[in-house]
Amino acid sequence: MRETKVKSVRALERGLLVLETIKTLGSVNLAELHNRTSLPRATILRSLRTLQESGWITSRGNEAEYRPGPKLGGATAPSKVSIADLSAPVLQKLTKAVNLPADVAVRRGTRMLIIQSSRHLASFPINARPEGRQPCLLRSALGRAYLAFCPDDERKQLINLLEQSTDPDDRPAGVRKWVDRMLAECRQQGYGIREADYWAGAEDFGAEVSAIAVPVKIDERVIACVNLMWATGTKNVRDFAQENLPALRVAADDLALACKQKPSSLSHTALASH
Repeated sequence: MRETKVKSVRALERGLLVLETIKTLGSVNLAELHNRTSLPRATILRSLRTLQESGWITSRGNEAEYRPGPKLGGATAPSKVSIADLSAPVLQKLTKAVNLPADVAVRRGTRMLIIQSSRHLASFPINARPEGRQPCLLRSALGRAYLAFCPDDERKQLINLLEQSTDPDDRPAGVRKWVDRMLAECRQQGYGIREADYWAGAEDFGAEVSAIAVPVKIDERVIACVNLMWATGTKNVRDFAQENLPALRVAADDLALACKQKPSSLSHTALASH
């Protein structure tokens, strides 16, 4: 039988791209959707209307923000909020206190996923909208903080997955002595350090940036990590940590408390690799 060639539906492809972006970021406005998808705004608006009418997404009209709807497991209970929602005031307070950019990330498979940031509030210039980027576990401050402080069985499983990965960022997992030593240092100092010259996105290249990160824990579980960034060369890691680690830890504790007090969606922290 001759194979029949079936054309794809372009409008459906675009709608699915918009839907996947909203699902990944958790909460996003029109400008951010345009930047992430590179689709025309008119196309995005048509997709948003269709997705909203069919229950795939919902919006807060006063802020024109879009988020997963009932069919994606969101907006089913008014009291249920995401970690991204709870992180926003915490990061705002942190950046106001230290005037430095900060991110919150959760684990998604064998990568971290940045879900909230205060970069746009800080005087230090760095890409203002990093939400959706996925730093690696072994080279980013966020990833190292997660690996160092997550439960032992989870860490072992993650390192095994990283050893099987073909991603260049994951190659160091094959050198177990290096991994063990690096994670032991993180636990001893109480934070993860961004590896020099590491960038989570191709568009990040520019002035060298350093970062430290700490875990957000509920009992023994790491539900997220919070970082602080600064211009490399202005301060060494030890001096920066001595000055700013207390505020960073307060932010992590505040976020953990907020997650305990309000039901939150922790769906981004699935263990499976993707």
